[in-house]
Amino acid sequence: MHRADGKVPIEKSIAALAEFVKEGKVGHIGLTEVSAATIRRAHAVHPLAAVQAEYSAFSLDIETNGVLDTCRELGIAVIPYSPVSRGFLTGEIKSRDGFAQNDLRRILPRFNEENFPKNLEVVEKLAAGARKRGVTTTQFALAWLLAQGDDIIPIPGYVGIPLVRVEDQY
Repeated sequence: MHRADGKVPIEKSIAALAEFVKEGKVGHIGLTEVSAATIRRAHAVHPLAAVQAEYSAFSLDIETNGVLDTCRELGIAVIPYSPVSRGFLTGEIKSRDGFAQNDLRRILPRFNEENFPKNLEVVEKLAAGARKRGVTTTQFALAWLLAQGDDIIPIPGYVGIPLVRVEDQY
């Protein structure tokens, strides 16, 4: 389930998905962007196979908000999205100038005018570590993430995501 519906108890959603598992229509259940408490509540209804969350050398929240610990305690795989921090950890982004006006990165704090230069310095340190090892900065960032545990299965890729308002789609 890509996003939990705030109006429907997670237990009810997982129970419905569990019926699909029972019928053989779904193999496993996973959740995206949920709290440790929600993971526990969902897992109590039916075992979760995976939880997707942002995780990279720039996005360490799951290490401190209980999500990673909860997943490990319950035997749930972690599927990090944006493992190269929306392209930042590739070492190829040198300025904000290349972002389209509707690129999501324009509103993310790590890419704002104040933080960008500081984060670029961090990326350069990672790039130096990568060069020392004869790999690309992307490979280095993914290797770091994979070294965090066998339960970490990153989605390696990033495409600039334009901001789209729902009303613009209809």
